[in-house]
Amino acid sequence: MDAVRPYVFQHSSRDLPKPAHVFNHEIVCFCLEDVELSVGDRILARCPDGRMLDGAILGMEVDHVAVDHVSAPPKVSVGCRVGFRARKTYSYVVVT
Repeated sequence: MDAVRPYVFQHSSRDLPKPAHVFNHEIVCFCLEDVELSVGDRILARCPDGRMLDGAILGMEVDHVAVDHVSAPPKVSVGCRVGFRARKTYSYVVVT
């Protein structure tokens, strides 16, 4: 899987915006403008040192209400609980 992550990051994914916040290294908050996300979607994160992490979206909330799916537009702020140790400095993509 480690060898496949860079290919997926570059060719089979959709960029997510820079995170607005990261809480407890497990909740990543995005302000989405043109992306659809669902619980269970795979997210990849590229660390500043080049390492790559991946995991599923384990849960999502919009305005403190649990949701299974979000679609933008319109612009929506969503918190995603991910299955890896997240940081604000990482670049994120969702696997398509």
